[in-house]
Amino acid sequence: METPAWQVTADETVQGVACLTGGECSHGAPNKLTLVPVSNADVGKAHQILVDNVLPAWAGKVSSDSVDQWNATAGREGGVQIK
Repeated sequence: METPAWQVTADETVQGVACLTGGECSHGAPNKLTLVPVSNADVGKAHQILVDNVLPAWAGKVSSDSVDQWNATAGREGGVQIK
């Protein structure tokens, strides 16, 4: 089930980019946005926002067991631990 779900997500991402950037769009009239490549600086900034803001805010709203579960699963796989 996981593999087909990731494939659907990948396909929908490609369709979304095409629709937003003037490509072929089966969901309606395409838009005319400009696709800008993601830079390493962009990735770094997003990572810093996740670590400094998003995860601490989420950790403040959930139980310590949830934080431990995050760190043992998604956090371990993504290399991002909530401290």
